[in-house]
Amino acid sequence: MPKTNAAVFNGGFETGNFNNWSTTGDASVQTGGPFANDGDNEDFNQIAPFEGSFHALITTACVDTTEIPGGFCGNSPSGRGGNDDEPAPAGRFEFSNTGVVNATTDSELTGDAFALQNFLGLADTALDAVGTDSVNAPSGNRQIKEGSAIKQTFTLTNPTNEISFAWAFLTNDFDEVELSVNEDGFEGRDFGFYTFYDTSSAESTRTINVIQESNLTIFDVILDDPSTLVNAADTDFRDKVFYSKVTLTGIAPGTYTLGFGVADGVGNDYTSALLVDNVQLEIPESSQLIGILGLGFSLCFMPKRKKR
Repeated sequence: MPKTNAAVFNGGFETGNFNNWSTTGDASVQTGGPFANDGDNEDFNQIAPFEGSFHALITTACVDTTEIPGGFCGNSPSGRGGNDDEPAPAGRFEFSNTGVVNATTDSELTGDAFALQNFLGLADTALDAVGTDSVNAPSGNRQIKEGSAIKQTFTLTNPTNEISFAWAFLTNDFDEVELSVNEDGFEGRDFGFYTFYDTSSAESTRTINVIQESNLTIFDVILDDPSTLVNAADTDFRDKVFYSKVTLTGIAPGTYTLGFGVADGVGNDYTSALLVDNVQLEIPESSQLIGILGLGFSLCFMPKRKKR
């Protein structure tokens, strides 16, 4: 299918930064090889960009400061922060020196209430009751405390449009009780998501789609001892889901916002992350055919110039 980036700018993050994107929380652009931002000589966590040399990373990590009880990135003399991934040093899985933003009304969190939802143009409760474990289908609401996100707003002019993107998910979230459907449903699971909506729509109608959550199905082994979960010397996440592609079809002309986020479920003190790459506008062949036929029709009925 023919592709164009006419509407989506810097969709592959090949500028090496977030030009044309807005960000909040811990958002960074990663690359591989000798320039890898995570300190080794490989692709980020052994995941190469889906296309090109760069991809975007957003995490649920706190910055390298103190953490309040309950696993929140709380108030401290240095601002928001916390050690999410012991025994790794505080901030080991945080890559922008910014840290996550608030997704609750908790008074101990630094920053505006529901900052994550507000940034994405969503209602305060938009992240609470979304999606289910596709395998176990638990019930209940998610309990989100914090997260990070990126977004871009663009205008589509073709009669029919398609938007595609690639994603990968990484997580240290391992607590068997919180992840189990036999205990508290899926309240504590971290998850990556996207939102896509017409900017003229009412905020209350805008929804999100869960891309991947930290459920039991992506773990090889559930560990009882968190000290064996994270290597204190590196930034390799415990588990990961490699790149997959999503395509949104049948999109009418209009102005839209596309946002990506990663959210931290309450009760888990471990970082999760979402990689995003290759965001593209795809023009269906049928839409191109309409344009070609329309051009031909116009040419056939153009008035002829009189000969002198």
